[in-house]
Amino acid sequence: DSYRAQQASYYSGEQATMTPVCRVSPNNTFDVSRILEFAGAHKCQFAVRTGGHMAWTGASNIGSEGFTVDLQRIKGVTLSEDRSVVSFGAGSRWRDVYAVLQPMNLTTVGGR
Repeated sequence: DSYRAQQASYYSGEQATMTPVCRVSPNNTFDVSRILEFAGAHKCQFAVRTGGHMAWTGASNIGSEGFTVDLQRIKGVTLSEDRSVVSFGAGSRWRDVYAVLQPMNLTTVGGR
């Protein structure tokens, strides 16, 4: 079940124990925009999850008072023509980014 798999994939056990009313998984920025419009219009509380690495309760998941927007489907890695800038979607993992950069002997920095 996708919901359970998403819940279990949090880095922090504290995040995984929170149970939102629902999870939404947008596929693109248009979907994100519509979700935020809905949340604003209905005064909904929500949390935003990308990698789910934050350790404190409520950082990237929420309890029964709201819903979680899970950005893991928004992926993709793009390198600028001059190879000086790499851009990637909020759902990308570092392994995805480095898979694009490594063959060109490039790297980038980031954190969790």
